[in-house]
Amino acid sequence: MSLRLSKYVFYEKINENEYVALSSITRSIAVFPSWIIEKPELIEESSSLAKDLLKTCFMVDDKSTNDDKILGFFRNIWGKDGKRMGILLAPTLNCNFACPYCYEHRNSKVMTTGTFENLKRFISSRIAKYDIYEVLLGCYGGEPLLQPHFFTETFEYISKNHPNTNTNMMMVTNGSLLTSNIHYFKHLPLKNIQVTLHGSRRFHDKQRTYISGKPSYDLIIEGIKAALETIPKTHIALRINLDTKNADSLPEVISDLRQHGLLENEKISIHPSFIQSLTGDSTSYECNCIPQPKRYGFMTKWLEELDKYGFIKDIFELKKRYLQTFITSPCSSHSFHNYVIDPDGNIGRCWSFVGNESHSVGNVNSNGFYKDNGETHWLESGFIRVKKCIDSNCPIVPICGGGCAATAFEKKGAISEPFCIKTKSEIAQLLKKYVEISKRVGLIENRNYAVIEG
Repeated sequence: MSLRLSKYVFYEKINENEYVALSSITRSIAVFPSWIIEKPELIEESSSLAKDLLKTCFMVDDKSTNDDKILGFFRNIWGKDGKRMGILLAPTLNCNFACPYCYEHRNSKVMTTGTFENLKRFISSRIAKYDIYEVLLGCYGGEPLLQPHFFTETFEYISKNHPNTNTNMMMVTNGSLLTSNIHYFKHLPLKNIQVTLHGSRRFHDKQRTYISGKPSYDLIIEGIKAALETIPKTHIALRINLDTKNADSLPEVISDLRQHGLLENEKISIHPSFIQSLTGDSTSYECNCIPQPKRYGFMTKWLEELDKYGFIKDIFELKKRYLQTFITSPCSSHSFHNYVIDPDGNIGRCWSFVGNESHSVGNVNSNGFYKDNGETHWLESGFIRVKKCIDSNCPIVPICGGGCAATAFEKKGAISEPFCIKTKSEIAQLLKKYVEISKRVGLIENRNYAVIEG
């Protein structure tokens, strides 16, 4: 048996003596002496090094490609044999904000009582037919806190009628109504709340305003603190939207968040995110979006600013603030048991297409629920895309799963087409910065090689 580098490994030379490598199958990052990458045939087959490299999928033997392992991975997370179900419920697309880059087509419609009852029927049918033991109920919109009772009543319905099914909740909200409405969820398992800020206070209050033009930053900060006080076990995922106008203001963002104690709080994670033009409703903002090749340069700057302010003291902080935005998971829109329900009862798969009937796969008000081939269309398209990525020898397909389906549709006209979300130069830049800080915090020692994340 001879060892060779797996094709699902991305590597970049750091200096004359070292490489940094990412195994996208195990999500491990390692620093290797040059000879391991350049002359893997020198590795002794029976050595502990060989066993470690095979275990972390940096290397394969001469009979393996790992292709079957990748396809099996996606069958496992997307396939119908899974016992976890996601219901993202948007009972209204109405919103009290006027964000210029919103990808949804706003209207004031609210889900009717009849559609809501049929939604419950749909949920019960899925749980019973596929023996679902866990449900993640997502509170979405529009702005979900304009209609909070839909989410509390859905949770109560599942709990009462399916007591053997464990149900957790998450919410995506603009944060403006948290202070007044978070009490509805006080005794419910609301595990995660995503709240968006448009950078620092100065930029946020120009872009994410109320329809009246009133600024919202201070009320959102107040709401975040109210949510943490009301539901101590919840986690706040703070999304920081970046565009060409505010991306250079990262020191200001950090200063604002630090002032409010949001950087130090272990129940808050911060996720810089690039605004994208995903649908026809947001194309007018495309000129303000940061081009793909430049995006991860800003991520490196974000990391450098956090390091400069002393927030990265050890490897745990580095992983928390870095890997969450870099090493992502494949999109759940292709999952057989993932559903997005809009006010009309349309069943979709992707958040970005909520309220767009042309992208729906069925409707909860229909007897059979699904259109022809609707139940499996997204799942099959996902597998087609992954297979194309495998055939093109892309080293990071286990991480991205072929990219964003919504972007693929907008840019290429089909959700089955791959759309790369990371370029090799971007990955190299991020890996080098990760290694630089890892060495500073003392994680990498003088030894044969060092796996610094797995």
